[in-house]
Amino acid sequence: MIVAVAATAAVACIRGDASFLAISMSAASDASLTIPTSVTGLALVADGSRPAEQSRSYAGLVVAEPDISTIGAALADEARAAMLVALLGGESLSAGELARRAGVSQSGASNHLRTLREAGLVTVEPDGRSRYYHLANAQLAEALEALALIAPPKKIVSLRQSEAARALKRGRSCYDHLAGELGVSVSDALVELGVIGRDSFTPTNDGELWLERLDIDVAELRTGRRTLSRVCLDWTERRPHLAGALGAAIAAEFFARHLITRLPGGRAVAVTPAGAAWLDRQLGIRLDRRAA
Repeated sequence: MIVAVAATAAVACIRGDASFLAISMSAASDASLTIPTSVTGLALVADGSRPAEQSRSYAGLVVAEPDISTIGAALADEARAAMLVALLGGESLSAGELARRAGVSQSGASNHLRTLREAGLVTVEPDGRSRYYHLANAQLAEALEALALIAPPKKIVSLRQSEAARALKRGRSCYDHLAGELGVSVSDALVELGVIGRDSFTPTNDGELWLERLDIDVAELRTGRRTLSRVCLDWTERRPHLAGALGAAIAAEFFARHLITRLPGGRAVAVTPAGAAWLDRQLGIRLDRRAA
């Protein structure tokens, strides 16, 4: 049986027939399938009544086109989109806070969050009587940032909205790394210092030593499943900033050392007085004091 399957699969490869190859490999784990001596058609189940492509074994091997409409439907609501943008800051937020950010009632927020969970866009963790939501993964955050590059800007109708937009442009957390003017400036400075490469933002040998002084172990980051470094196009600056595991590690150290702090009610970050001094001394970045 195994020899027959292997031979049939080899023929399928030669023919370039991917669908028939899938059926052939499916037969290796499905005793109900038989491979015909001819390789000109689909294999049938033992009684010859049903094409093998309808079997569960075959279906498990077939990869269909992604159902983008499912994601589109989940995003096609202003309140749900606002919730995802709020979670793009990397923090876990309660349903009540997400309701406030989206401008909807608690019951309305529950319905929207259920839709987002069913679409696989958010996950939830209970904490006592509260439930905290966060984005499903870093890939989703990257996709949302990419959408921000092509999405039209919202109309600003109040001074509060104008100030919030300026704060986001100055500096923000893009899921778990730094973005905005701050993120781009830090990335540019790391390139100029030779800590990361200009094109790929990959840490250099000298850069790894520099990062060690920041308590960042690049060797350990490389063992993780996440990409070490990635170039992310900033949607406000239209210039690249550092993302990936290294970008996340740098942002985490900045928060831990109180060089930056989160501004309340959003994902904007501000540079503390200590942070402004450190950025000037270590990276040659001179920013206006933006202490919270």
